[in-house]
Amino acid sequence: MDIVEMLVKKFTPWRKESLLFRNDRPRRCFCKLFEVRHNDRIIFRKPSRQDTKRFEATNAKLLVAHMSKFKNIIEFHKILSSHIANVHVTGFSPSSERKYGNQKKVLAQKRVRRMLPNPGFENVNRITFLAAAFANDDLGPPMFVFHGTQLFIRRISRSGGNEKCSECISELLPHESLVTARKDIASVDRANFMKCAALLLKQTEEKKSTGKILLIYDGYRSHPDIPILEMLAKSNVIAYVLPANTSGTTQPLDIAIFQSLKYHYRALL
Repeated sequence: MDIVEMLVKKFTPWRKESLLFRNDRPRRCFCKLFEVRHNDRIIFRKPSRQDTKRFEATNAKLLVAHMSKFKNIIEFHKILSSHIANVHVTGFSPSSERKYGNQKKVLAQKRVRRMLPNPGFENVNRITFLAAAFANDDLGPPMFVFHGTQLFIRRISRSGGNEKCSECISELLPHESLVTARKDIASVDRANFMKCAALLLKQTEEKKSTGKILLIYDGYRSHPDIPILEMLAKSNVIAYVLPANTSGTTQPLDIAIFQSLKYHYRALL
């Protein structure tokens, strides 16, 4: 079966459309009406390997099975909504922002100091966010992983240094945020995930006295590590590992948290 991806330039992501499919593709009449209504053109292409894996892991049969297991675990252990947390990871590439057509808008370059109030990093190719959200809207401490060998968290004033300098990143990020950098790729590895899990356990010490905590996260290769699972088990936490790239289906973190954070981060830059 061919998996297709619909690309519409002017179609806002929060706008929903009811797709009519025939042989796993939208019907031609729908495509024509869509193009006329939005004054745009629909392009079909084969998705990336990550999108294909996400499609295979998030089919209705698998998701229904996981939701049924969630229900049984919650009812058996009598877990409160304040004790159910979903961990999700997303990426952001500020240096790929486009401006003035196809001209690339460079926010920061390696070994180049820009006299602007921008956070200066050795290389700002990609930023990865990791955060945990509880079912009662409580938030866990987020982690920010930058691409580079080291971080230069500074702010250069426009007036030539007369103004007081401040750490721009610390002003933007929430309290107790974890900030780190990786040389090869800006992703959450085992060590970083262990740090984030330890900080989350420290934050939920009071909750653990009133019942078990259900922690849901995806099975990316660095996440279901045995030391991490052992640390969670010793802390009265039930770890439920979903297939990779599926944790966003349990709670709308991408819409509620990450999208607004990316918007404000982009506006600040």
